Amino acid sequence: MKCKIPHITKHLKEAEINLPYTKAEKMLWQEHKTGRQVKASNIRTITKNTKFTQDSIIRATFLRHVIDQQDCKRIDICRACIYGELDLTYTNLETHISICHSYFEETPQFKYSKNRGITLDHSVIPGLDAEGIQCEGSIHIKEVKSSGHVNFSSAIIEGNLRCTGALFAPIVPAKRPDDYQQRAFTANGLRCRGIVKLYKITALGAVSFLGARIRGDLNFEGATLNYKCEKSYMREAALSMNQATIEGRLHFNKMECRPIGHMGFRGCSVGELRMDKNSWPANSDNGVVDLHGFTYQRIGSPTDFKFLKSWLDLMPKYWEFSEPQDKGDVQDTDKDAPPLSSHHSRKPAILSSTL
Repeated sequence: MKCKIPHITKHLKEAEINLPYTKAEKMLWQEHKTGRQVKASNIRTITKNTKFTQDSIIRATFLRHVIDQQDCKRIDICRACIYGELDLTYTNLETHISICHSYFEETPQFKYSKNRGITLDHSVIPGLDAEGIQCEGSIHIKEVKSSGHVNFSSAIIEGNLRCTGALFAPIVPAKRPDDYQQRAFTANGLRCRGIVKLYKITALGAVSFLGARIRGDLNFEGATLNYKCEKSYMREAALSMNQATIEGRLHFNKMECRPIGHMGFRGCSVGELRMDKNSWPANSDNGVVDLHGFTYQRIGSPTDFKFLKSWLDLMPKYWEFSEPQDKGDVQDTDKDAPPLSSHHSRKPAILSSTL
């Protein structure tokens, strides 16, 4: 069966208009109305060094043209190389986009777009820009390998955001500016009605949820967080949860290794906190934790009661809330305990090696 594909002048560059269509592009054009999966190659393991044949390449401009078709039911691509920049900024999509086990040559752009769901599982990407995205379904980026910044700031997700087993390892430029900050995953101002699952992720840069609101759980179980600023004036933390609201559980336990880097929970509110000793930096040299204004409704399933006692000793005493303090900070009577902040103090509580 011959595949008749119209010439595309809306998105393709002039140099690409007369190029022959690849085998994967012809398959995509045939199946975009049915929604069946397009398997571009038989490559099992995708890395940045994987060599793709011409038949397995899909040009991003051609993919954008197919997505824009009114009769496009679903995009389902597997084991392909997406050549060029997939720019879906400010688009209103009526389809679910699934591009799994694939390699993206450039950072896909979903800024301020509307869609029914995105799946990029097991893909290799140089970053992901989904700032302000509005998703009616769920977003899955499980087992992805990102060498750049993944950005979900101001995103609105009606379903879940799943990043299980993902690797966020932004490449540090050789000539970086003085104010360079190595951001791995950013979800500032995120609004998610479901769960956010960062189970067993590895983040070699800053992870930020400033002002995020999550109705379900936020799961960091088994995660590896490793980001220590080289310069003291750069206050980018390994994990920033300031002013975030987690209505469900914050799973912050069973870490692969103790985090390295500063951590901020200032003004954060959590329904249930699940943690253990390995949830926090080993000592102040590896990072400090700001707990000023951090509140939670309950602690779930504690197993290390010695650690639990040390944690509870960080909490302000009841009289610190009932009586105004005019003489500055209230310190714990135990000299070995880390410094505490009173209800009226601006000084953050600091976790140190005592935990």
